[in-house]
Amino acid sequence: MPEIEALIEKSTESTSIANATVTIATSRGELVLEVTAIPVLDVEKAVTKTLVLARDLTMERNLLTTSLNRDSGIKTLLRYPVTFHGKWMRRANSFLSRLKLP
Repeated sequence: MPEIEALIEKSTESTSIANATVTIATSRGELVLEVTAIPVLDVEKAVTKTLVLARDLTMERNLLTTSLNRDSGIKTLLRYPVTFHGKWMRRANSFLSRLKLP
């Protein structure tokens, strides 16, 4: 992935943490990742390796996109409930509690 390689290069050159959102096309649709590159330094402050972390943002993006269309979005959220964990559950509950459903 050129975007991830560029992020690693940026992190290595600056010897600091670099972060970006990367979208990857798959056979099932788009995969949205938050990618973080963390350089590992030796005692002379030279980069010896880079730790790359990725967090899948696809579900959050899909939830927000669906909720933008209020009529069909609410029906979809209620008809097909998704199991959320941690902060995702809190965000979903907060979002749904603010709605005035008939």
